[in-house]
Amino acid sequence: MRCETFDTLSIGSQIGVFFLNPAPNNTWQPPNGDFWGSSFVLPDGTPDNTGHAQIVKAHRAGGAGNEVMVNNINLCFSANFGQVLRHIRIAFGEYGGNLNIQINRKFINFRNFIDIHGSIIGDVKVNVLSGGTGNDAGEIEFVGEIRDHRWSGHLAIGGEELWVDNICWE
Repeated sequence: MRCETFDTLSIGSQIGVFFLNPAPNNTWQPPNGDFWGSSFVLPDGTPDNTGHAQIVKAHRAGGAGNEVMVNNINLCFSANFGQVLRHIRIAFGEYGGNLNIQINRKFINFRNFIDIHGSIIGDVKVNVLSGGTGNDAGEIEFVGEIRDHRWSGHLAIGGEELWVDNICWE
């Protein structure tokens, strides 16, 4: 299993919603994956393009070292363009607001990770391994054929007060 821990990225490094330019200044390309931002969807269905993701050392996702603070943005992840993944696991900390997930072009807007436990999203099974009830840290996994898509990557995950770390895949 390969993992991205964000430890090679500088504290304070930030990305916003990616609108094709300026690239690669509005993306992160650490050793094991490519990351960019896409529009976040608020609970009422309104898209928001004003958010950002930032590298921090807050330990809110339960990992060690650097992590990503996601604030009103969807963090898109691609392991390698065109590659099909079978399993993705992510450490998270969810501390308020709503959440977004997009897998295989299927988008879901929800309150807490536990709300999608056991769901099939875009033909991919979602398992909350720990946490997920709100105001907590935990782990979530996605199992199935996860295809890379041009605008959302293998997976897009977002929140209003969300921290992510240790994105692992195979």
